[in-house]
Amino acid sequence: MAHPGRHFQAYLPGWDPTAYDYDHLTLDLSHASTSQRQSLDLIHAWGTRLAHVHLTDGRGSFKDEHLMPGEGDQAAWEVVEYLARTGFEGHIVLEVSSRRARSRHERESLLGESLEGIRKAFAAGLVARS
Repeated sequence: MAHPGRHFQAYLPGWDPTAYDYDHLTLDLSHASTSQRQSLDLIHAWGTRLAHVHLTDGRGSFKDEHLMPGEGDQAAWEVVEYLARTGFEGHIVLEVSSRRARSRHERESLLGESLEGIRKAFAAGLVARS
């Protein structure tokens, strides 16, 4: 990414770690959106190397948006369901921006809705697994 007077590299060594021989990878759905990729495609490419998931969303902007899951282009709920269905044993962390909330109550409501969505999608994946 270029800025006046200097060059800025947001993701080093690059935005896609697929080709590197790292044992464990972290998928951030907002970063996937920023790089114009689909999280489910990365999950398939990474296989058992996927160790952590930052559950969030994005709309493909160059900014790291960290939208609530389901508000962007990353099929966040399908990602959670897929992880449950395939026996994912890593960590899933909700990593969102709640700056748009106008009050503490609204912030708690947004986060509560996300938590409920995670539980629902994960339970659906577990049912499909059995």
